[in-house]
Amino acid sequence: MEKKIRKNGRSSKPSPDQPEAGKLKDAGTGSTFLKFTGVGFEMLATIGVGVTAGYYADKYFQLQFPVFLLSLSFISLFGSLYLLYKRLPKE
Repeated sequence: MEKKIRKNGRSSKPSPDQPEAGKLKDAGTGSTFLKFTGVGFEMLATIGVGVTAGYYADKYFQLQFPVFLLSLSFISLFGSLYLLYKRLPKE
């Protein structure tokens, strides 16, 4: 295979130190904000699903003490915290 040569004599492949066309080197604080906002919404959704499932399970089994509500709430809370811990950068 031959390398494609431009008019200036350089190959068409970008060098490793140059960013590819259309990609930014550093997206800045906007992407960091969106990243953590997404993590927050994911935690909210996970805990919300656990609470809702526990509520309806207690309602279905007609329990006087909300066993499923409490247990699924804590399981979803600790599950979302575990996922957050796994996503943190390791330094």
